[in-house]
Amino acid sequence: MLAGTEWHTSDRPVGNPLTGIRGDASLLPYNKEGSFAYIRGPRPHSRLQTQPFHLSQDAFFIFAYHKIDPQSAFRVYAKQTGKDKETLLFDAPVLAKNSSRRWFREGRVLPAGDYDYIVFEVHSLSSNNYIGLDEILVLNVDRQLMCT
Repeated sequence: MLAGTEWHTSDRPVGNPLTGIRGDASLLPYNKEGSFAYIRGPRPHSRLQTQPFHLSQDAFFIFAYHKIDPQSAFRVYAKQTGKDKETLLFDAPVLAKNSSRRWFREGRVLPAGDYDYIVFEVHSLSSNNYIGLDEILVLNVDRQLMCT
């Protein structure tokens, strides 16, 4: 388990072939050899939050997610220091089960500044369903790795 959360890490497939995760996102549609983070349903609500960080320049925030359950919600928010509210970075679309048994990559621009956190939020995850998270990267404008 990831400390203080309901999230786990795995270096092998989890769940069944229909609703589980068959591998990590390093080789699409999946790589059986790598590791990833995941949460298993049923889960009414969960948040996986980063530590505070500072960006000295604008950056590209990139991540991969795996979501099959059409009933659940997966969102990503950023909370900048000094701001009252979180900013929605990503809201996963509802996909048909048969079309989403793979990882999806997403990216967003983060303005330079101080951040309290980025949070990955799950709502209404059904029993025996999984949401996965992998390949979290922060790149500078030259697409060079700033941190992982």
